[in-house]
Amino acid sequence: MTPLAMYYRELGYNVSGSDIAVFRMLNELQQKGIVVNRSQIESNINASIDEVVYSTAILGTNQELMKAKKLGIDCIDRISAIRKIVQSKKLISISGSYGKSTTTVYASSMFSTANCKPSWLIGADMLHYPCFKISDGEYFILETDESKPEYLQFSPEGLIVTNFGNDHLPNYGNKKINLINSLVNLMMKTKESVVIPYEMIKNYKELFNGIKYTTCGVENCDYQIQDLKTEFNGVNLFTKFHVKGKYSEFDSQIKMPSLRNVLDAVFAFALLESFAGQLKNPSQYFTNLPVIDRRFQFYPSKHKALIVDDEGDSPEVIKAVLADAKKYFPNKKLVVLLQPHRYSRLKNLFAEYIECVHKADELIILPVYSAGESDRKGVKSRVFFDSVNLSDGNKYLAKSLDHGVSIAKRFLDSDSIILALGPGDVWKACKELVIDEHWI
Repeated sequence: MTPLAMYYRELGYNVSGSDIAVFRMLNELQQKGIVVNRSQIESNINASIDEVVYSTAILGTNQELMKAKKLGIDCIDRISAIRKIVQSKKLISISGSYGKSTTTVYASSMFSTANCKPSWLIGADMLHYPCFKISDGEYFILETDESKPEYLQFSPEGLIVTNFGNDHLPNYGNKKINLINSLVNLMMKTKESVVIPYEMIKNYKELFNGIKYTTCGVENCDYQIQDLKTEFNGVNLFTKFHVKGKYSEFDSQIKMPSLRNVLDAVFAFALLESFAGQLKNPSQYFTNLPVIDRRFQFYPSKHKALIVDDEGDSPEVIKAVLADAKKYFPNKKLVVLLQPHRYSRLKNLFAEYIECVHKADELIILPVYSAGESDRKGVKSRVFFDSVNLSDGNKYLAKSLDHGVSIAKRFLDSDSIILALGPGDVWKACKELVIDEHWI
């Protein structure tokens, strides 16, 4: 909702909104002249409002929404608002279960480097890269949410599907094949170019009959990643690699760790070349990529411990982040400050959550970040804590975020890497662990 609000404001509209939770981009909205109410009550709504846009997190019993409908104000959901915005552009859609925000950032950066002048909307929580842009170019790059089937009702010009995961399956009848079929249907409606990982062809080739696609990966694909090596320069992890592409071969690097981020970048590059043809000096499209907020993001500390913030919004991502930490810092104690996101997600992916934290040496489990859900929707942190069995590590159940931070501070003087994981407000923990507030 934040980039959408900023987009409307940039167009010249008076914009206001509400959120009862504290979120990272609050100040960004206020600095743009957007009023953010800290409560959701009837008095926030009046007859002078032309339109109310609401997220799927908002229930029909919400006071503001009920008042708006009573006054006859046009009320539309977020995805309908986005459809109106993109209808006059050539849509570049980035979808899949994980990696959408990262790939959308990379696509927006690469299309800009190629002077395509794209517009975009990115759903990620970012302070160091614009989450939206309005431009006069023909392309609109959109992070296309796959959490519900109706969100995939677009006919894009170009499409990247990053992967098929197990998240949001309750919205697909608890069957992964239903999610896959919805994403395949989006591929079939794509007018020009579809880019997918080669792993999809290995596992689901029969589903892609009649779809023209470009593959990326580490074997037998159109854009093959070779000689991958990640290093730490004291500030960031950066990854060097070689690409054997459709038109050329080249060496490059990105300021992010591991294969998964390189693959996301190669997705974006492959899609750009599908429209622009062979690009000169292809390496620059990767070296120019930004470091993305909350993606293994380092915070400086006066202590020996390395402090890292990551969105870690699903067990699959959490597992990958912990594996990266173990691989690149094998001699450090791995301290994980984990905030599960939503009671329903923890319930639906409970076995995956249990499995994904096994690499932790010290595991601090925070209360579930509800994102507006009632705790009756699923599993609480206590149940998760009781079910976790670390063979060589210790686990702690925090009563609050502050309590979790106080536990994490025990390891600041040791040779540790402390990971704050979760898409909720666990990012605040890093403020308590860094050397100076001005680094934030």
